[in-house]
Parts: sequence; structure tokens; C-alpha cells
Amino acid sequence: MGVCKPTADELHGIPCHGLDWRHLGEPFTAVDFVRRADPVVEDVWGRGRIPIVVGGTGLYVRALLRGYDFGRTPPRADRSTPTPLADAEALGRDVAELMRLAPDVGERVDLHNPRRVVRALELARAGFAPSEQARDWSAVQIGCRVEPGRLRARIESRAERLMGPQL
Repeated sequence: MGVCKPTADELHGIPCHGLDWRHLGEPFTAVDFVRRADPVVEDVWGRGRIPIVVGGTGLYVRALLRGYDFGRTPPRADRSTPTPLADAEALGRDVAELMRLAPDVGERVDLHNPRRVVRALELARAGFAPSEQARDWSAVQIGCRVEPGRLRARIESRAERLMGPQL
């Protein structure tokens, strides 16, 4: 997305893709990311090089590496942004319905994330389930686990450094 992206001097001539695919504030879904990144990965492999995918969210990287099929049904346009309390109250019901409609989905969907559960439930109600498609390439995935409170503090500190105290 281009936040804190390296300068040309910092890259030292290393080819880099995707830094300016969207401007800050423009929507960019996991589907958008996979559609843009997949041909780049294929091109890099095709030239006998090893692509390195860096940054992004876990969902975006997993979607690319595992070939997620996001289904053919768009998110409901009338979906409102629920309050945290409404999320907590509805999550159990939504998870139960999702597991009834698509029992194997629990292995691939974060059942503690209301947004992901709602989307998986929309797909299941429409007759689809999140799925993966085999890739012709293998990957090594390296990451780190950070306690959520510590991660939030680091994100807030970085945002303040980038944007200043006006946040």
C-alpha cells in the first residue's frame, strides 16, 4: 500500500512490485491483492527467480499462497458495521449456523473474527464455502507471533510517528 515503503536508494536496485497498486484510503481487498500479485509471482518464477512476498495481512498472504477461492457471491451491500457488543452477542449464533451449513469451514476461517464469520456465513447461505485451489509452486512462510496488546501498542506508536499526533 506504500506506507513506509523503501526509497529507490534503499532498494539498491532490487526489483519490487506492488508498492503503488493503490493510494492510501482506496479499498484493496484480498481478492484485489491476489488478482494483482498472482501474475507477478508467476512471472518471477517464470524468469527462474524466487519471489519473496513481504508484508500485508495474514489473510492476503494465505489467499495468495494457498489459492483461496473467495466464491462468487459479493458481500451484502446492506451489511452494517456492528458494534462490539452486537458482535459478541451474535458471534456464537453465527458460528453455530456456519458449522451447521459448512462444518469443515472452521479449519479455514477464524471463528473468533466476526467479520470473517459473517462473510463465510454469507457464502455458505449462497451455497458456497471458502476453499483453496492447489498451487503449482510451494512456499516457505516465515512470521512471528506477538501478544495482541503489545502489537496494538507498536502499531499505534508507528502510526503516530508516520502521521504525527493529529491521530
